[in-house]
Amino acid sequence: MPIVNPILHVEKLIMTNKCSSDSAKDQLDANNDGTDFDVINDLAVINDLDLIDDLDLIDDLDLIDRNFMTQALLLADTAAEHDEVPVGAVVVFEGQVIASGYNRPIADHDASAHAEINALRAAGKVLGNYRLPECTLYVTLEPCTMCLGAMVHARIKRLVFAASEPRAGAVESQLALLDQTFFNHRIEWRGGMLAQESSDKLKQFFKRRRA
Repeated sequence: MPIVNPILHVEKLIMTNKCSSDSAKDQLDANNDGTDFDVINDLAVINDLDLIDDLDLIDDLDLIDRNFMTQALLLADTAAEHDEVPVGAVVVFEGQVIASGYNRPIADHDASAHAEINALRAAGKVLGNYRLPECTLYVTLEPCTMCLGAMVHARIKRLVFAASEPRAGAVESQLALLDQTFFNHRIEWRGGMLAQESSDKLKQFFKRRRA
């Protein structure tokens, strides 16, 4: 059976110009401004997991979200390996991971270098547009105010996050910003996908840091 894009199958969309993992990587390389995103350059490897060749396995959106969140969790591991808080994010367009990011504020000397911001910047370069209206962003921790604001400006279509952030989460834990009516863009969202796995990584990271 030929490889079929699960998201487009579930949503019953017709894809005419699918961006392959190789072409996405080439675009990233061509547009790279010198920032060292280690995992972004491994999109070909990441996208090996994106396409599932047995449609019987794709019976609901849970499996799709689980697949992409698993990839975001791998990026969280990369952040931890660099002694950054383990948060990872991927941007998905037409069933393909086109961009990824993980926390890098310490390495980049940049307070804004959260996983979501890095992924959004990379996705904008791939698509040649700061607007990302047909993209879904997967992130392993509930976004903060800064990251959520950036998603609204980018016109992200859908947000999926794993663990809640009780102290400063801007989606449901504290501000519930996406429920407000003053934004000129609405983002569909879902929380709790692989939340325990993400929470465990965060707890282990801070336990090691305190030791």
